[in-house]
Amino acid sequence: MDRLPNLVARGLSIGGHPALLVPGCALAALAARGGSAGMILRFGLILGLLALVLMGWSWWQVRRKRWQHVDASRPVERRRLNLFAIALFGAGAGGALIGGAPDLALGLVGGILILAIALVTSRWCKLSLHVAFAMLVVAIGAFIAPWAPVVLLALASAIGWARLRLGRHGPVDVIAGALAGALAGVVTVSGHAFLQAGL
Repeated sequence: MDRLPNLVARGLSIGGHPALLVPGCALAALAARGGSAGMILRFGLILGLLALVLMGWSWWQVRRKRWQHVDASRPVERRRLNLFAIALFGAGAGGALIGGAPDLALGLVGGILILAIALVTSRWCKLSLHVAFAMLVVAIGAFIAPWAPVVLLALASAIGWARLRLGRHGPVDVIAGALAGALAGVVTVSGHAFLQAGL
């Protein structure tokens, strides 16, 4: 009886992993806004490369026996993961700006903001990055369709439940993640509005 909810929670946790969820939503937003096939392919390659580098680096830390698991659950592991991801996203944002993709740069800045908040709050909680990036995706959903943020908010809530169910986070971690992701979403959408206004 308990097995099915755990399987659902595990599926949501894997499917809602930021390395899958964020690139997928960003590409859907780009397609919905009329992005060319070449631009979608370029964005997809960049986002895929960033995700592969981050996941590969995490795997390498486990292989070198510096971490217990690729989830980076211990505080020292999580700090290193967040610092590495900030540097990686910063390099990606710089490359996106140089390459004429300011929307991609904005999304990466939103990710940097989430990771910075996770670092600052690490003394009080283990901020759920799954939930934080799912909330950032809710904001990005506004560029897909008017109904998309509602569906994505339901997905973010389900991911929060999954992280609690699996014992990866406590309620404070999930709430902190939701707030950090919402803030990053506001920054990303506001930045996009400024770009559109030509400021």
